[in-house]
Amino acid sequence: MPDSDHVVVLVHGIRDFAYWQVDVRQALETRGFIVEMTNYERFDLLRFLAPVPWFRNATIERVWHQIEQVYKIHAGKKVSFIAHSFGTYVMAEIMRRRFNFSAERIIFCGSVARYDTPFEQVSERFIAPLLNEVGTRDIWPAFAQSITFGYGSAGTYGFKRPYVRDRWHAGAGHGYFLNKDFCEKFWVPFLETGAVIGSERDPELPAWWVRLLYVVQPRFVLLALLAASLYFVPWQRLDSRPVEGWVETAERARSNGTIHPSSPLPNDLVQARSAFEEWWQNTGLVTRRKLDPSLAYKALSYNSRLYRLFERHDDLKPGSNYWSEQCLSFFEQVQIADKITECLLDRAALFLELSQIQHTNADNFRRIAESGDQVMNRATSLASDAQKPDVYRMAGRFYYNLARPRSGMLSSRWDNNYLALAVERAKQAYELDSANLLNVTQMSRAIQRMAANPPQDSQANWTEDLRHAQKLMATAYRARLSSLRTPEALIPPANILAVMTMDLALRDWYTSPKARANAEQAVALLKADALPAQTDAWALVRSTEWAKDYTFDLNYDLARIRSAAVQLLDAESSPEADGMFDDAIVDLTTAASVATATQLRAAFASVDAEPSFAGLSEERRARLKEIVSIK
Repeated sequence: MPDSDHVVVLVHGIRDFAYWQVDVRQALETRGFIVEMTNYERFDLLRFLAPVPWFRNATIERVWHQIEQVYKIHAGKKVSFIAHSFGTYVMAEIMRRRFNFSAERIIFCGSVARYDTPFEQVSERFIAPLLNEVGTRDIWPAFAQSITFGYGSAGTYGFKRPYVRDRWHAGAGHGYFLNKDFCEKFWVPFLETGAVIGSERDPELPAWWVRLLYVVQPRFVLLALLAASLYFVPWQRLDSRPVEGWVETAERARSNGTIHPSSPLPNDLVQARSAFEEWWQNTGLVTRRKLDPSLAYKALSYNSRLYRLFERHDDLKPGSNYWSEQCLSFFEQVQIADKITECLLDRAALFLELSQIQHTNADNFRRIAESGDQVMNRATSLASDAQKPDVYRMAGRFYYNLARPRSGMLSSRWDNNYLALAVERAKQAYELDSANLLNVTQMSRAIQRMAANPPQDSQANWTEDLRHAQKLMATAYRARLSSLRTPEALIPPANILAVMTMDLALRDWYTSPKARANAEQAVALLKADALPAQTDAWALVRSTEWAKDYTFDLNYDLARIRSAAVQLLDAESSPEADGMFDDAIVDLTTAASVATATQLRAAFASVDAEPSFAGLSEERRARLKEIVSIK
């Protein structure tokens, strides 16, 4: 394998065993590139033309899986892509769908990607421009766009839009580009330096009949003929039993509590889901439209959520991602605004789960946050009054994630602009629905972080805002504690209450005369609200499959809370201080046992920087540093 830091991935088209990849690979490896080939076998013309999402999605997922392997094999290296024909459609969809896609440079040739591919929304994932090779005698992209749905003809007419550079080749057909000489002359300079050379100044127009295809659009003629023929077909009753059966079975299983990620799914649930999936994938839009919208949404949403439950630690989440896209695509086609909003909220929840998986990778975490923010911007514009509390809360959550330090070091300064937006959206959600614990929790989360960030950390008005939010959070948490039976339900409010109570206790202590009575009052607050809430959360998850996700965060915050209490106990010369510190050491040791290198570095820096640790004696801080130092 060549010794290079630049990998080029080749993606072929339809009706093609991709022998051209061997020729191009040799040309690139001669110039020092590493070349990886993808393969989804021979994709025949029937599947290419059929407007059936399953055929195309299966290929997209197959290629994406291979790209994921390239990223793992060549971690840390630049990765560029050359795609031909249907491969350009596959790559455009991957760029649009996959938050963790990234590329150095991208080359399309014989492109059938749509003109409206949102390159501007994913421009941070590759170095612009994307180079689009246009053949003036390449009829196939124009043919694909005019005969079926979902494709464009950029390989015939060019994209002609920002973030893309069209390079024209007079007399070039569909396979003109796929050879060693073309690669060496045109692609190597672009891959090496971004240089685009040799474009035709006055490209010839495609043949007249090709341009006529673009005007007439035979696909619409075919659709009209199909619609006319359906007029003479006797009406048949919609058989929605597989859909109804799936919804009924899913709701019964949820009500009975028989679904758990550590146990196999009940047989009746598996059978009902399979029947629904088969019905959905073999039924056209005309029939799907006849479903009651609420029934259709429940069926699609339940399926996506069930996949999410069992793909909890999967950073691809193929099943949940596919069915949430099916939900959104269907309701976009039938144009029901409130259901589109619900589907967008489901997509946003999926992004939040992905962010939990990727929270130790700062770049991936931010890409997820940006994707989620785009989803919620759209949901905000569509939401009904009844949906606005959920939409505002979720939008605030992504603003909060975007505020995180780009370094991934949470003890660093956060972005106050995004935090202000997070606080604003969370308050809007709370004002519309103050009884919802989720809204109280998100508002408290945003206010706690805003108050802890400079310069708010030294401003008295933010202390009072924090105090008001802490009282609301404590009251809401106690009122609903008995109903918080799952880690998903308990951890967020418990952790937010614990951390904001700790911040408030220390804030009051540092800004008031450090009298013994003030220390006792602050310790009492920690014992009443912070420690019970945090230990409740850890006790619930420590022996479950959720421990993998939360061991570090919960134990690290427990160590912070106990260390804050130690400072206050030391101030009042309490004999409890040493025992409390021993417990803090146990918590931090547990956290360090599962920490990544990034988390350990952040924890080490926080011992001298965070108020929860910084007020400890030098000897105590030295012991904590030893625990989180990278061995």
